[in-house]
Amino acid sequence: VILLTYQVIDRYISPRVSCPGATVYWRNMFGTLNERLEKIVRSVRGKAIISEADLDLTLREIRIALLEADVALVVVREFINNVKANIIGKEVLKSIKPDQMIIKLVQDELIQILGANNQPLKIEKNGLTKILFCGLQGSGKTTSVAKLAYHIQKESKKKILLVSADIYRPAAQDQLKILSEQVNVDFFDHQNSQSVEIITSESLLYAEKNIFDIILFDTAGRQVIDEVMMLELQKIHKQLQPQETILVADSLT
Repeated sequence: VILLTYQVIDRYISPRVSCPGATVYWRNMFGTLNERLEKIVRSVRGKAIISEADLDLTLREIRIALLEADVALVVVREFINNVKANIIGKEVLKSIKPDQMIIKLVQDELIQILGANNQPLKIEKNGLTKILFCGLQGSGKTTSVAKLAYHIQKESKKKILLVSADIYRPAAQDQLKILSEQVNVDFFDHQNSQSVEIITSESLLYAEKNIFDIILFDTAGRQVIDEVMMLELQKIHKQLQPQETILVADSLT
């Protein structure tokens, strides 16, 4: 599972909105959490003496901020308990700069929970890199495809092609096409073909013919109990043979 935290698309025109031209604003979870944590840090910073009551209030505010950002309760409890144990165990409240120590311990624990080690994507130096996205309905696959495309292009200047193999959700093709325009990458328009196999084969031929470096392949949402849809995903994977398969899931999954 890869956690995408890049705040790329703040808004886009959604094809699912009934009112033509209506704008939907997407607020990044990490942006909201960052604002709350910055406010909490400012309340602690500069204090020469921090009482246990101050600490409890600070941890309570952090707990609320994490819960409002849809972080699972069990994760929040573990986070707060670990931070408090470190603060008390290291006698931070009695240190010369308790505010700086508390901020550092909170930051260290956030890094530990979100992932201390980053695993880079397998991007081929030569030839076409294929990245397949899968996950439940409504988990954010399509927007994650666009965000990752933006990030890769910004970091490496690679030529990227976006492909949608979601032939079930209304306007799925239009959504990814609009997002591709937002992040300024190419989109493979297959004229609303109703065959996933044809979309896969034709998009691969198109990518190779036009010398693309990376193809990001979006798929329809599905559940593991749906045997037909899972079989379709297996066929896509076998046909595409991706270097990376990214599962996009809600943080509470």
